[in-house]
Amino acid sequence: MKKQLIPAIFALLMLLSCGGANDYSSSTPMSGLSFQDAGENTKDLPEPKIIKEGYLTLETHNIELTSAFVKQQTEALGGSISSEGAYDESTRTSRNMVIRVPADNFDTLIRALEQHAKRVVNKNISQRDVGEEYVDVEARLATKKELETRYRELLKQARTVEEMLSIERELANVRAEIESMTGRLRYLNDKVAMSTLNLDFYQTHSPASQFVARLVNSAVNGWYAFLGLLVWFAGLWPFVLLAIVLVGIYRLRKRGRKGDTN
Repeated sequence: MKKQLIPAIFALLMLLSCGGANDYSSSTPMSGLSFQDAGENTKDLPEPKIIKEGYLTLETHNIELTSAFVKQQTEALGGSISSEGAYDESTRTSRNMVIRVPADNFDTLIRALEQHAKRVVNKNISQRDVGEEYVDVEARLATKKELETRYRELLKQARTVEEMLSIERELANVRAEIESMTGRLRYLNDKVAMSTLNLDFYQTHSPASQFVARLVNSAVNGWYAFLGLLVWFAGLWPFVLLAIVLVGIYRLRKRGRKGDTN
């Protein structure tokens, strides 16, 4: 009798694995709802889960001071800089940072940066509610975990190798889906807890400052070229020493020949 039940149960579980994701969303006819029921249903709306992201471009008086200020503010507000880049051009020097900061401190960081900057060039802040997606993934995850439990119970009742392999294959698929959904929930929780700010800031260079900078760079490069020449000459000391020895020998022989002729 058990041998006949296992294929039937297994077939039922196969149907649940395909349609179980939608079991929790079974609908109730709208015609049977009163206004009071509709009002009560609004209380069951998912809790908002807001993901905040922003893009901010600033012009600054001093690129180095602003860079230090951004890092100090980020650390003070419990955040971190996930990536950083630097770009030097003839007309301006730029920095790029991707900052992750607790969501409660996101607006505080933006206000501090705006007050510090010379001017705000571009600002784009977005908010996205993923509460419904979170509830949806949670419900599907619960369904898959329940299905996993049923497969494990069914695996204990399997009597043939074919049944065991078939159940284990389906069990592996369910486990993969569970891990994927669990990872998605972790990702959403992280995005909700930590907001992301893409920050660009730059300092422009006036023609006079560019001339001074080029003059200083030329002087520095000339100094290093002179030091390099000294190093190159220092590397020739064995040849110089050999030349001195040869000249000395030549002069001694020349003097010796003059002595013989006298």
